[in-house]
Amino acid sequence: MRGLSGANKLLKNLELSFDTFSFKRNTNDKFSNDKIFLDTTDIILGFDGVVLNKKELMSLNGIAEWQDFFLNAKKPEDFVNDIKGIFHGFIFYKKERVLYLFNDPYGLKNFSIYNLKNTFIFSYDDISLIDILKENGYELEINTPALYSFISYGFLTSKISWVHNGFRMEPGSILKFHNGNISTRSYIKFISNPNTGINKEKASSQLEELFKNAVKLQFDKDKEYNYTHFTTLSGGLDSRVTTLMAYENKYTDLHSFTCSQSGYDDELIAREIANEYKIPNYFYPLDDFNHLFDIPSVNEKIGGTAIYSGPAHVIFGIEKFWKNDY
Repeated sequence: MRGLSGANKLLKNLELSFDTFSFKRNTNDKFSNDKIFLDTTDIILGFDGVVLNKKELMSLNGIAEWQDFFLNAKKPEDFVNDIKGIFHGFIFYKKERVLYLFNDPYGLKNFSIYNLKNTFIFSYDDISLIDILKENGYELEINTPALYSFISYGFLTSKISWVHNGFRMEPGSILKFHNGNISTRSYIKFISNPNTGINKEKASSQLEELFKNAVKLQFDKDKEYNYTHFTTLSGGLDSRVTTLMAYENKYTDLHSFTCSQSGYDDELIAREIANEYKIPNYFYPLDDFNHLFDIPSVNEKIGGTAIYSGPAHVIFGIEKFWKNDY
């Protein structure tokens, strides 16, 4: 997991600074034109993630440069709910000395925050936050509720952080830091509002159309960057439907990945589908425990938010076949 970091202090190894505030980013070169790290006369702006509707937003707003989508806004509330994708970001207004943090509606790219007395430090996950605190000589204390959360559920729940005096932002929220005070608000809420007046046929048709549009958004993003499409494929319904929906809608430059024990249904069904549709399929056999031994690397990728053994097999297997043109 990578992303943005910063503080209301001049910390070590941070890249941009103004007065006592400093900022840094740790990212890769994928979807690079979606990402922003910018210092202007009035603001410092950081944005990291993948925006599925970037072209549409630029067209609707009549802009030629992606950064203008943010620079033309007066505050995050003016733009954040229009972005579709996985992202987080910050805007620091120099004159007012006001810092805003924001994340995507699902919290898939989030911020972990340390706040004690006059110190405010944020980073893209708990592991990177702990590294910053250690590097700058802060005393660390484990947050007891995080232990109970892991023991009970196998992951961090709600806003809980591993860091004492720390917390994680809630999904779909905006945080404001000004004069040592923090305020947060949600910009989106997901609610259940069943439509009992619709019949099954129409509901099924609407669901299929929504799903088709979601697949189109993601696969068109690959085409924007000339990436080869890469999907997981197993014997399960979700990956199978995603792969075949993409194929049926002419996204045929498609590679797939499967991992399971050798001879298990996930391998056999995935291979049958891949052969029928002539989709290259990479299979990683889970016949040993090698995927469980690289604990630090897996924890770094998931940010310490869940027990590493769950996603370890997928991460380990994909890295065996990953190419930079995916």
